[in-house]
Amino acid sequence: MAAVLSADLVGFSLLVAHSEEETLQRLSEQRRSIIDPLLARHNGRLFKTMGDGLLVEFASALDAVRYAVAHQSSMAESQAEIAPTERLVWRMAIHLGDVVVDGDDLVGDGVNVASRLQALAPPGGVLVSQTIRDHLPDSFALKPAGSPHLKNIPRPLQVFEVLGGGSVPPSRGRRRHSFAVLRRPTTRLALVAATAGLIGLGVWAGGSLLGLPWLRPFFLQGATEVEEAPPRILVTPLTTGSEESREVLLAGGLTDELIGGLSKFSGLQVFGRNTSDSLAEADLSPAELLDQHGIRYVVSGTLRMIDETFRLNFELTDTSTGATRWAERYEENLGGTFEALDTVVAKVVSQVAAKVSRAELDATRQRPPANLTAFELTLRGRQLWQRPSRENIVAARAVLEQAIKADPAFPPPLAYLAFTYLTGYNNKWSDDYEDSAALNRMLDLSGRALELDPDFATAYAAQAIAYTYLGRHDEAASAAARAVEANPNDPDVLGRAAQVLSFSGRHEDAIAMLARAIELDPFGPAQWFNFLSRAHFFLGRYDAALAAARTCLDRAKLQPCRETLAAALALSGELDSAATEWRQLTEADSAISPEKMVARLRPAFRRQSDLDRLVEALDKAAAHRIGVPSQPAP
Repeated sequence: MAAVLSADLVGFSLLVAHSEEETLQRLSEQRRSIIDPLLARHNGRLFKTMGDGLLVEFASALDAVRYAVAHQSSMAESQAEIAPTERLVWRMAIHLGDVVVDGDDLVGDGVNVASRLQALAPPGGVLVSQTIRDHLPDSFALKPAGSPHLKNIPRPLQVFEVLGGGSVPPSRGRRRHSFAVLRRPTTRLALVAATAGLIGLGVWAGGSLLGLPWLRPFFLQGATEVEEAPPRILVTPLTTGSEESREVLLAGGLTDELIGGLSKFSGLQVFGRNTSDSLAEADLSPAELLDQHGIRYVVSGTLRMIDETFRLNFELTDTSTGATRWAERYEENLGGTFEALDTVVAKVVSQVAAKVSRAELDATRQRPPANLTAFELTLRGRQLWQRPSRENIVAARAVLEQAIKADPAFPPPLAYLAFTYLTGYNNKWSDDYEDSAALNRMLDLSGRALELDPDFATAYAAQAIAYTYLGRHDEAASAAARAVEANPNDPDVLGRAAQVLSFSGRHEDAIAMLARAIELDPFGPAQWFNFLSRAHFFLGRYDAALAAARTCLDRAKLQPCRETLAAALALSGELDSAATEWRQLTEADSAISPEKMVARLRPAFRRQSDLDRLVEALDKAAAHRIGVPSQPAP
C-alpha cells in the first residue's frame, strides 16, 4: 500500500501551442525551485514526469497531502502577478492503494484511481479519496465532493476536496474567472453566438465551479480568462425563531424574493436557492466563503412572527474584511396582504444593490400578489414541482390552480403550472402523454403570465420549451432570447435556454450556458444534468454523458435521464449495463420500442441526425436485452 499522487497541468497543450519555449522554460523552473525541494521535504518519490503531469509515491497519506497543499500554495503565490491565461495551474488527486514498482514505473490500483480522480479535480485544487481521508488528522479541513463513478472502477468512490490548498488567486487589481470552453477560438465564437446572438448580452464570466470537483468531467477543459466578473453575492436563507410551518415557509419565500430581485441586476452574480441552502448548512466563515467560492458579499437575515406582526433583521457582510456594510431592522403588520413584506423586500434589495453596484431599484421589482394566500400557495406548488414524481406533479397542479384562483393577476403560479405539464409529459406522469394538448396548455399558461408581466423571464422560458416540443424552433429561439434578456442571472432560465440550444443542435453552446447555470446554482435541478448529458452524447463524448446522466438520476429518478444513460452506455460499448437500464425503462411496458419511447421528442429535434443517433443507441440496448442483433438507424 502506498499513497499515490497524480498531478496534471491544466491546458498545457494550449500553452505550449501559444509559446512552447517559454512554457517549457517556466515548467523547468517550477521543477527546480518548487517541485523538487518540496518532494525532498515530504519524502516523495517521483516516478513519472509526462511533460504536463506527475506521478509520485509517498510512504504516508499525511506526507502526500502536506506536499499537495504546499505545492498548490507555492504555485499560487509564485504566479500572483502573472495573467490568468499564462499561469501553469495544476490539478491533483491522491489515493491510498496497492501499487507495484515496475522498473522506473509505478502501476496498480492506487495509480489507476489517483489518475481517474485527478481528472475531476478543479484547477489549483486537491482531491483525496476516502482511504486517504481515513489516515489524516482532524486538523485537515476537508469538504465532501460527491461520489463519482470512475471508469473501470466498479463502485462509486467517496471523494473529498482539501480546503486551503492554494486555489489560484486572481491577478491583482482584477478578479477574473472563466469557463474552459472559451479557451478554443472556435468555441469562444460559438459561445459569443450563443449569448450575444441569442440574447445580445456578450460572453459571461464563469469560474472554478464553486469548488465542486465532481462537476469537472462535464466541462472537459481548464480555465482561461475573460472580462472581469461582477461581484458574487450569497443570500443565506432567513432564519426563524420557531419551527412553525407558516413562519418557515414565509422565510423561505422572502429568501427567494431577495434572490430574485438581486438577480435582475446585470452587475451582480447572485447564487441560486439550492446553493444558498447548501452553503448555509456548511456553516462557512465569511473568509472561507471568499476563499473557497469567490463570494464577496453575504446577505443574511432573521424573521420573527408574533401573531400578524413580522420582525425582520437584515445585514450585508463584506467577506473580504468581515465587516458589516449595512444593517437594518423592520417591523411590519402583515394585515393579510403581501404589500408590507413586498415593501421590505424592495427596501432590502435597494440597499444591497446600492452598496454593491449602484444599480436602480425600478428594474428589480415584480408585481406582488394582492394577498398572501396566493404567494404561499405558489411557494408550495413550486416546491412540489421541483421535487418531481407522479404524485407531486398532481399535487403541484392542484395547489398552483388554487393560487391562480386566489389572485388571477399574479403571474408566477401560471408559469410554474405550465412547467408541470412539461414534467408530466416527459415522464409519462400525465394522461395526455404524447398529446400535444399538454404543450398547447403550456403555451396558454405562459402567454397569460406574460400578459400580466411582459418581462417575466420564467414565463418566456416555459414558452420557449413549449415551442421547442411543438417543433416551432424559430419561435422557441426568440422566446429563449427574451427569457435570458429579462433575467440573465437566473440559473433556471439559463438551464431552459440551454435545453432549447441543445434541441436545436447547438450542443457546445448548450454546454457553455449550462456551465453558467450550474456555476450560479451547483445544486440545481436534476433536469440540467440531463440536458448536459444529452449535449455530450450528441457530441460523442460518452464518458461525460454518462457522468452527467448518473448525476441526474442521483438527484431524481427521471425517465429522460435513464434514456440518455442507456443510450450512452450502448454507444460506449457497455451493452450489459445498457440492457439493464433498458429493462428499468420498460418495466411498465415491456413491448415498447425505442422509436415509440422517444416519439414525443421527434418534433423537438431540429436535426434528424440527433434523433437517429438516440434511437440507434436505444435499439442497441433493447436488442442486447433480448439477444438479437441491433440494426442501425436509417
